Amino acid sequence: MATTTHPFFDHPGPLPLAHQGGGAEEVENSARAFAHAAALGYRYLDVDLQATADEVLVAHHDETLERLTGLPGAMEDYTWRELADARLPNGEPLVRFEELLEAHPYARWNIEIKNEAASGPTVDLVRARGLADRVCLGAISDLRMFRIRRSASGIRPAYAAPLGATLWLKLTSRVPLPFVGPADATLAPVRDRGVPILDQRFVDRAHRAGVLVIAWTIDKPDEMHRLIDVGVDGILTDAPTVLRSVLTDRGVWV
Repeated sequence: MATTTHPFFDHPGPLPLAHQGGGAEEVENSARAFAHAAALGYRYLDVDLQATADEVLVAHHDETLERLTGLPGAMEDYTWRELADARLPNGEPLVRFEELLEAHPYARWNIEIKNEAASGPTVDLVRARGLADRVCLGAISDLRMFRIRRSASGIRPAYAAPLGATLWLKLTSRVPLPFVGPADATLAPVRDRGVPILDQRFVDRAHRAGVLVIAWTIDKPDEMHRLIDVGVDGILTDAPTVLRSVLTDRGVWV
């Protein structure tokens, strides 16, 4: 296991993270999903954040609103007031991140910043509320992550590696080239476009670079056991009940 001094990762054993609150058991990124994961005992919750036209941070994954709400267009095309009547498939409204912070005051949040408009408001909220020890910020774009790290100067949240940095870890797992970070953790898929990523060599390479390895998104018990055996530092899952059962069976659910 790699070592990190960032308080976000202060957890004995593999980190259990409920991906989007646990999208296989409740509607993803819904208040009910996060409440369900918290009721199971999850302290680590994963959320996708986008900003509306008036910079309200909302839990939502897709580039458009259509799949989950039936509305056309993107989150940033609407003000929060204009989204008041939008409903998720379970009948709930979209949920603001500030509501989730109030509902789960002790949770730690793995935050995927999904649109550029959310970068500034997310960092501003982390700074204003003193959340740096309780959040890990990530984005798929290397450029977006550069901007996030620059704007978060002085508060030091944890950082997840963007996709490019994760692929670099894979490419350099067989050759002694330096890691181009900085990052505290990488959220690594088992495969990317058919190419195996998450294996023993990758985990060892990341750990040598001081980077924790969080496997995503893992829902099958056999795969969870295999990844724990190769030394991953955490598992992101859509099936939080399944992961809790696996970690309980192994005596590492905390």
